[in-house]
Amino acid sequence: MQFVEKNSYDLRVAVYRLKERSSSLELLLIPMIHIGSKQYYDDVHQRLSTCDLILAEGIRSKKIRPLISYEVMIRNCRLGLVTQKEALNLDDLKDKIVHADMCTESFDDKWTAIPLLHRAILAVVAPVFFAYAVVRGSREYIAAQLAMEDLRSREEEFMENEYTNRLTDLVVKQRDRVLIDKIKHLRESAGASRRVVGVPYGSGHMRGLCAFLLNELEYKIVGSEWVTVFIL
Repeated sequence: MQFVEKNSYDLRVAVYRLKERSSSLELLLIPMIHIGSKQYYDDVHQRLSTCDLILAEGIRSKKIRPLISYEVMIRNCRLGLVTQKEALNLDDLKDKIVHADMCTESFDDKWTAIPLLHRAILAVVAPVFFAYAVVRGSREYIAAQLAMEDLRSREEEFMENEYTNRLTDLVVKQRDRVLIDKIKHLRESAGASRRVVGVPYGSGHMRGLCAFLLNELEYKIVGSEWVTVFIL
């Protein structure tokens, strides 16, 4: 099961529509890439406008900034890309939006619990990656880092260690649980009328989310489409 694919022509994400027999709640999973083409974000906006509810991610903590410094990348004029923050304006859909992410206080407490050495390593590594993207990066390079499917790649397994496990647990898995709890609550309180819930969440969360929906809640994939993030 693919979520983000890099091929010889473009980088694209798979948008999945899921239904479960005993529930009226239908889910539209949209893997989000935080840097892409304006057309990609326009497409996402159009899809979300058809939803009855939108489960949005977002942590306002200053402590997470080293992980989301995508604004630095677009300083590389050769890329010709924009960030999700500047290109995906959902103000006209704000009445549909429900925050489905960790609160700032909870994230900050858990972040502080990570050993200082691990946080220091991140403070060094993240800026180096983004700086490389500015100076020498290309669309091809960025796309290669973003490809993802349901099974972990060899590179992911090779990079696994105590540091990456702690970071992944906080930044991905614990936030997955918040999103899943929100979906479970909506499912339990859903009436007889069909409701479509859009889930525009970071692509890194789709692996855990889909595994839970398909295996634990017995949702089925009833439709899928490829959406281009940017041309290579």
